[in-house]
Amino acid sequence: MTGEWSHAGDDDRRHPMATQPPGAAIPLGARRRAGRQPYGAAIRCLAFLITAWLTMPAMAAEPFVVIVNPQAETTPDLKGIRDIYLGRNDDWIPLELLEDNPLRRRFHEVVTGRSPAQLRSHWSRQVFTGRGYPPEEIETQEAVRYLVAREPAAIGYISPGAVTPQVKVIYRHGEPDAGPSAGPGQPPAPDAP
Repeated sequence: MTGEWSHAGDDDRRHPMATQPPGAAIPLGARRRAGRQPYGAAIRCLAFLITAWLTMPAMAAEPFVVIVNPQAETTPDLKGIRDIYLGRNDDWIPLELLEDNPLRRRFHEVVTGRSPAQLRSHWSRQVFTGRGYPPEEIETQEAVRYLVAREPAAIGYISPGAVTPQVKVIYRHGEPDAGPSAGPGQPPAPDAP
């Protein structure tokens, strides 16, 4: 059998290239199939799934609260908060966590309905046309809380565990015990006495 062409049936498990007689035309796609590893499709599928999992927003259900200074004369509702963070209301000083913070991503998914790329695009247009500037970026939740406590016109968002008596909560989202006001579009939950 050495050096002879094999007919189908007596060695079906051989590679498609090996079953061709010397000088025969190579079937279309055989060269491509010949270079693939036996588990190539499974590895590519696994790589895709891992990539998709890693690019999902971290802790998508992360709760947050929107805070203001207790001396604030008025408090915005959810639509008002969205307008403040999109630069449509100049009465407040919005404080923003850094872009890589998962709480920021979650806040904007719920409140403004925009992704980080959409927000960058929005603020690029606002700055280019002279209509406004993006909110001040603050490094930590503690710094946001400190600045809100010191400035009556400041507004920010932090995780529920970072709340202290120096700030007033005007909106809660995602807390298990927050009840029906924890969802988007609902009125802010009243502050506990």
